[in-house]
Amino acid sequence: MKRFVTLLLISISFISLFAEERNIELQERKAEAEARSLSYKPTVTYDDNTLRIYSDISLENLTITVIDIYNGGIIYNNNVTIFSKQTYSIQLNIESAYNCDYRIELESSSNSLYGIFLPSKK
Repeated sequence: MKRFVTLLLISISFISLFAEERNIELQERKAEAEARSLSYKPTVTYDDNTLRIYSDISLENLTITVIDIYNGGIIYNNNVTIFSKQTYSIQLNIESAYNCDYRIELESSSNSLYGIFLPSKK
């Protein structure tokens, strides 16, 4: 039994070595980009079904929305505060069976950003 548990733990840690966290390139909405020349963009990454948002500055009253572009359905929607130098994680239950793209939108009173991502196939 000990060998089985040890083998199981080794195989789980070995599989996690292949997980790759990818960046999501954020874009400003057209009207927002023309209105000002400098804005702050947080870092957004995804790995399997986990989205992570990191910010060097506090982002108060930030609305995060994840949309399935294929059918237009909202997968996740929440209004949060992300504190300076903190990572906010979102666990999604999605998979890319149909090569479906997803869109993440970050909206605050001063900024509106979006990015497209394709989750890993399982």
